[in-house]
Amino acid sequence: MASRSSLTACRSLLSRAVAASPSTVRASTSSLARSAIAVGSIRAISRSVPRFAAVEGDAEFSSTIAEELKFEKENSEDPAAAETAAYLKTAGWAVEDKAGSDVVTFTKKIDNEIIAVTFRISDISESELPEEDEDSPEERDEEDMPESSSPQVTITVTKPTSAQGSLVFTTYIEEGTFSIENVSLFDEIVDASKETAEGQFRQDAAYGGPTFDNLDPAIQDHFESFLESRGINGELAEVIQEYQVSKEQKEYVSWLANVKAFIDL
Repeated sequence: MASRSSLTACRSLLSRAVAASPSTVRASTSSLARSAIAVGSIRAISRSVPRFAAVEGDAEFSSTIAEELKFEKENSEDPAAAETAAYLKTAGWAVEDKAGSDVVTFTKKIDNEIIAVTFRISDISESELPEEDEDSPEERDEEDMPESSSPQVTITVTKPTSAQGSLVFTTYIEEGTFSIENVSLFDEIVDASKETAEGQFRQDAAYGGPTFDNLDPAIQDHFESFLESRGINGELAEVIQEYQVSKEQKEYVSWLANVKAFIDL
């Protein structure tokens, strides 16, 4: 009798447990479902990582540069190069021209002086007229004309044995001649081809001399004769402009090749 009562009690407890279990089972099932969805999402993301469009377009980019490079090489003949080199050698100018550099310097020594003529290829003068349309008038307003830049040339005359340092001319090539903007005298030797922050600061901080046009005309004439007697003349101005064009073309071709090589890595 006692054992039957115990069995009945156990069955009652078991029934209550079973009755209470559906919510627990549902909760566990829901948690497992959420976990499965989360795992599935992670796997879906990892499988859907796209290949970058930029990488896919690099082949076309490289091909376009290759076409431009081929065209430039086929059309980069410089018929004046030999004549320019011959002139510089005959006139006694040594050329400091490093590949990849924007700065070019011609130097020569005359008696106790060292003369340096420094310019940049980025200062190429652009004076091409815009293309005319059929409907455009024959005469254009001045504001419609393109601006032309004059190449700046720094001329440094140094006497190494003198305590006076360097005489520096800031000039521009205009109409085939050197136009002097100002003349500075520095109490130390100036190397215009070695542009450093400290050296540039000293030059900028120093008195740059009066505006050239404000000088007495006789003094202006003497300064111009001073340069001409040292080979700073119209012929050299023309050579500088030809050299700028030639070097800019070489640097452009080199730049194209280097960019293509980088893209192809």
